[in-house]
Amino acid sequence: ENELAVRYFPVSGIPDGSFAVVDSLVGRVARSRLYPGEAVLDAKLAPLGAQPGIEVKIALGYRAMAIRISDVVGRTGLVRPGSRVDVLVTISAEKARRSQPISKIILQNMRVLSVGTETERGDPSKPMISSAVTLEVLPEEAELLAIAMNEGTLSLALRSYGDRGNSTTPGATTEKVLAGVAVSKPQPARRPARRSPPRRQPTAPVVVTPPPDSTRVIEIYRGIRRSEEVVVKDSVERNR
Repeated sequence: ENELAVRYFPVSGIPDGSFAVVDSLVGRVARSRLYPGEAVLDAKLAPLGAQPGIEVKIALGYRAMAIRISDVVGRTGLVRPGSRVDVLVTISAEKARRSQPISKIILQNMRVLSVGTETERGDPSKPMISSAVTLEVLPEEAELLAIAMNEGTLSLALRSYGDRGNSTTPGATTEKVLAGVAVSKPQPARRPARRSPPRRQPTAPVVVTPPPDSTRVIEIYRGIRRSEEVVVKDSVERNR
């Protein structure tokens, strides 16, 4: 079944690298997936004579290198052909000639060419399970990966689309991992503080001093003995 068709474009809108006749595409291999209605351009095709395979997906000047990744990453199935990833290596203290093991990002923003033997993304609802992926690398990056695979364990960190920035990190060691973990002792539950009842203040006798103009001094004679008694004026008036 012929999946190619001819569509007419205005002269000013003809894409660069397009083809005028279907016969020009006979025997050509696509380097990436072509979608329905998309114009077939020479930049998306492998050179004349190239056979189908992963090599047609490799950009000029790059290499395809298969690496083994940790089982945890491989079983998740999140990494797919076309994904962008960072590569981390974890090396034991003995091989790193350090007092502690170390983990470090060694390559960033790498393109995944295949996961296992799969070179297309496939159905997004079906995870691709594999412990090996093929990355597109420069020759010097291939040398770096070869040493990393021999000395330690490789892991991949998936990047979001459009994120092309690189980060500079010092690497992580056991000491750094545990530096932020504080060992806290369980604290005993606090008992509510007892409140002692308020102290009673001693009460003093209340002395009422009548105003001066309301009192009278009465002289009392008992035989030859004389005494005085101060009384309130009101009581004196009532006794009269």
